[in-house]
Parts: sequence; structure tokens; C-alpha cells
Amino acid sequence: MRTAAGRIALFLVVSLAGASRQAPAQWVLTAEIGAARFWGASAETGGSGRSFRPYRPTLVGLGLERQARRFGWGVRLLYAGASLALEGEDAVSAVKGALNLYEVAPEVSIGLKQLSSGPQFRLCAGPLVEIWELGTETSHVRVGAHAGIGLQLPLSGRVSAGVGANLAVTPSPFNDGDLVAGYEPRTLWRRGVTASLRYRL
Repeated sequence: MRTAAGRIALFLVVSLAGASRQAPAQWVLTAEIGAARFWGASAETGGSGRSFRPYRPTLVGLGLERQARRFGWGVRLLYAGASLALEGEDAVSAVKGALNLYEVAPEVSIGLKQLSSGPQFRLCAGPLVEIWELGTETSHVRVGAHAGIGLQLPLSGRVSAGVGANLAVTPSPFNDGDLVAGYEPRTLWRRGVTASLRYRL
């Protein structure tokens, strides 16, 4: 019994000593660009499968993160100008530049796996707040959640690159009065892929 307790105590001492030698947390500035696809947003009440939704925008963003060896926390700011599309099973009709999206996304992250001393997989998740501008006179605030996985690739010095995939969900960007008769709002889902450059401050 004493031997087992001694081994446990030794393990804890070694673990704490190793933790004290870990690199301190660092600030990381990120610039990213991504492609997004949406589904949901609205649906025709007759069940034809047609829907008004944002159509294939390119998202650009900036982020600031406090990152330790495994854990991190920070915030990302995103912008996208999107077309408004009436999308069905066989055809799409879109009006360019009809929507603008502004997004604030706080997040926490955790490192999953580091390959040698280089690339590392990380998971991130958190809430998000979106402002959707519909035309020039209407805007709606939506609150939702997001999650993603990314691979960080050291380049040189303080610079690294990243690629990732993400998923987000919010209430519809439309109110009932924004849609033509015969359509109703539905939950908005977004999936996307991103590429980023990261600079360690």
C-alpha cells in the first residue's frame, strides 16, 4: 500500500514538473478566408423543396486567440457578402449582393493531436452572434453556436498556416414579413471550409 502511494506521489510530482516546463500561453493573430454553403433558412409551405437562402458566399475574417500548448480561447470576426437565392432541386435563381453578414464568434479550443513537433489538430466551439443585413433597410440579429476542426501547420518563425472545416447553426435570418407568401422561416445551417495564416505575437 505504501509502495503504491509512493508511486502515485512520484507520478504527480513528475507530471507537475513537466507541466511547469510547458511553453507559456501566447497571443495569436489570425487572418482567414473561407467558402460556405447554407441549407434551411426558409421553406415553401407546399413542400416543393424550394427555399430562399444565402447562396455560396466567401467569408473573410480576423481572429485573436490566447493559446497554450493544448487549450486556447479567443474571438473571431467574420464578414460575408452573399447572394439571395431561390434554390430548388433542379435550378437556382440568385440576386447578387442582396445580403451582408457580420459575425462575432467567441470560442474555446483544445489540441487533439500533435504530429512530432509540427502540425497539430485542434477542435474549437462556442457561441456566435450574427447581424444579417437584408437590402438597405432591414437587419436582424441572430444568436447561435458553431464548432470546427482545424490543422495548424508551422511555416517559419512566428508564422503558421491552417486549414479547417466548421459547422454553425442559428435561427433563420428571415422574419415572416421578409418572405413572400407561401414561404416560412426555418433554422439556418452552415458548413464551411477555411484557410488561414496565423502570426504569433
